[in-house]
Amino acid sequence: DSNEIYSRPIPAIVVGKTVGEFFKWAAALKDNGVDMLPIAISRKNKMYVNPRGSQLNVMEQGDVFFAICDSADILKKACGE
Repeated sequence: DSNEIYSRPIPAIVVGKTVGEFFKWAAALKDNGVDMLPIAISRKNKMYVNPRGSQLNVMEQGDVFFAICDSADILKKACGE
């Protein structure tokens, strides 16, 4: 096992949600066996590490999140793929 940083476009379920709601969604996945720790969001070629709501009001289609996890497959599972 090795943890690395992987990225994935945010899933449709969190588009329009606040940054806080995005992180709550990610934390709730742990109860379903999806072990990942989101650390950053990229929007329009700008990276937001540990973003605050004042930096990104709501999640937008096209946003990409970065997370520490064991494999890219974990992020696919998180996004319902």
